[in-house]
Amino acid sequence: MRTLKSSSVVLLLPLLAACVASTTPRTDEQFGTSLNSLKAMQTSNPAASLDSDPVRGVDGKAAGEAMRNYNESFRQPAPTGMQTPSSGGTGSSGGSTTK
Repeated sequence: MRTLKSSSVVLLLPLLAACVASTTPRTDEQFGTSLNSLKAMQTSNPAASLDSDPVRGVDGKAAGEAMRNYNESFRQPAPTGMQTPSSGGTGSSGGSTTK
């Protein structure tokens, strides 16, 4: 009985080792490279936090008001019956039947 247990352990060890072994060493080696390069591509100025000059553009009061208006626009559903630029009017096909 003891030899059966020890032989089964000896047979199962390679199976367990196969579960732990990596089958994609090249992929594992480069894991995260794609994410890091995409983050670097989206960063326009990596040293921006070191710049002590004030931001040029919209002043804080105007930017705050613009954001407030933007957020308020989502509090109520959009009015129905409004024409969009792609609607082309009332939907009539044109043409007259008068003689």
